[in-house]
Amino acid sequence: MKKILPVLMIIALLASCAAPESPVPVEDAPAEAPAETPAEAPEEPEEPPEPPRPEYEPGVIDGDTYISDYFSVRFKLPEGWQWFTDSANENGLSADFEMYAFGDEGLQSMSFTAGEGGAGDACATYLADLPAALEESGYSDYGYAETTVTIAGRECPAVSLAGTVEVVEGVSAPVYILAVFVEHEGRYGEFTATSFVTDANAEIIEGVTE
Repeated sequence: MKKILPVLMIIALLASCAAPESPVPVEDAPAEAPAETPAEAPEEPEEPPEPPRPEYEPGVIDGDTYISDYFSVRFKLPEGWQWFTDSANENGLSADFEMYAFGDEGLQSMSFTAGEGGAGDACATYLADLPAALEESGYSDYGYAETTVTIAGRECPAVSLAGTVEVVEGVSAPVYILAVFVEHEGRYGEFTATSFVTDANAEIIEGVTE
């Protein structure tokens, strides 16, 4: 009996070693969270449309002063000068001039025109067209240069010209021209001072003020 007991103990011990351990319950793995949808970038607000460009308003003549509210400039007639009237168009004066004035018995004049585009582009076009225009008008011994002129407190592109032109058949005279370009809202205005015999254009242009 004593021999049987140790054998049973060994068998029981072996049995306990061989028996599989009770399975440990496995906790359920947490379910994967659904992938987050990336947030859409907020739409950038649309830029407000640019306000429409103001309509062009031609200048007016008030007594002895030409006034352009659009370009914020005015030109007062020098003493002894006068305006060309509409009747002057019959004598070849272009109706495109908003203002045309003359003095000193016609030896000096000042005009103003307006058009689309910037002052710099208008000045470049003026320069490009100048040689053909001078030849067509009978100018000789002429020279010209691009420059800048300050009028009404603004530095503006300009073209200065000096030459000789036949004023009556067989008679020629020195002529000086100074074209100055102002700009506003994508439009240009051109003041053109002209002097015969003596260059007075700087003094004429000084008559343009704000």
